[in-house]
Amino acid sequence: MRLGICGPVETMGLAAHLPGGANPPAGLGGSPVVSLALAALARGWRVTVFSLDPEVTEEYIAEGPTGLRLCMGPYRRRYRARDGFQQERESVARQIRRERPDVVHAHWTYEFALGALDSGVPAVVTAHDRPLHVLRWNPSPYRLVRTWMARMVSRRAPRMTAVSQKVANHFREWMGCRQSPVVIPNAVSAEWFAARPHNGGYAVTFAAVLTGWGEMKNGRTLLEAFGRVRRTLRDARLVLFGHGHGPGEGAEQWAMDAGLRAGVSFAGHVPANVMREVLRRTDVLVHPSREESYSMAIAEAMASSIPVIAARQSAAIVDASTAVLVDANDAGEMAEEMLRLANDPARRTLLADRANQRARECFWPETVLDRYAEIYRSL
Repeated sequence: MRLGICGPVETMGLAAHLPGGANPPAGLGGSPVVSLALAALARGWRVTVFSLDPEVTEEYIAEGPTGLRLCMGPYRRRYRARDGFQQERESVARQIRRERPDVVHAHWTYEFALGALDSGVPAVVTAHDRPLHVLRWNPSPYRLVRTWMARMVSRRAPRMTAVSQKVANHFREWMGCRQSPVVIPNAVSAEWFAARPHNGGYAVTFAAVLTGWGEMKNGRTLLEAFGRVRRTLRDARLVLFGHGHGPGEGAEQWAMDAGLRAGVSFAGHVPANVMREVLRRTDVLVHPSREESYSMAIAEAMASSIPVIAARQSAAIVDASTAVLVDANDAGEMAEEMLRLANDPARRTLLADRANQRARECFWPETVLDRYAEIYRSL
């Protein structure tokens, strides 16, 4: 099969399948496209990844020896929403028409999906978030345009899937979807399933992966909770990953003003392989987000046997048997559960084992690709 996959991508994850010495643009980030592409390549399919990057001025194309072709077009840094991402949509559609894969699989219901639908190639679209909920937490003209784009996609797409039941329900009930999306979770790269090394130290280490410093991702509540944890566990550590959580960025500035800087490492946005190695040596992942349709951070932690504390409001892929659930708005409850897990290694192990089993059943790349393959064949 000649499969096209379009969506935001971190090209470093594809480097082993590109020509030696290739120096592709970094991409817009994100692992779902990478995981699916690698699984398809392992099956012997030819895969073309279509994506965008703000560093690209003229289209970048690279083809590796294992059947991977990477095509990347330009992505405007500003004013994209003023014309509904028209230039980006046209770039994606133009790439797909030229390459003519048998099927194109578009990820997220925005510019990549609209470009894929405009290409004329049989397409399936995967919804990864709930646009109206994101708009609620980020009320802006930009997000309003994005919501309008998602509604266009849901009305046009002949086949849609969703990464969680929450997302499927949202598109069926609120976005005018032509048919109920099939729920297929994101794949987690096989590297996350490798045996996790022991922390190696005496200090309990918490970590969080939060894209953006704001009310929706709720980093403030986590920092307040960790400040309470430190009153009891003076050597506890917290590592924060993601945009807005790096040195000198919004999270660190707020923590300094609030007197909550102690014990916190502000790692920010780092390459996926760097983050993976750090996370695999942490004791607990805390995910305080108030809105989450499918958290890759939680899925990857589950695969890596890292126990998880997640907000009840956004626990789309975990339940009380595989994670500790807390109120996203209650720093006291969050701190209490962080302390309980820190002081109970046996419970951490139990949760980690259950989560890993669930991840192997649901997020293993070959399992996810099998389900998508049925849709590809039908198209």
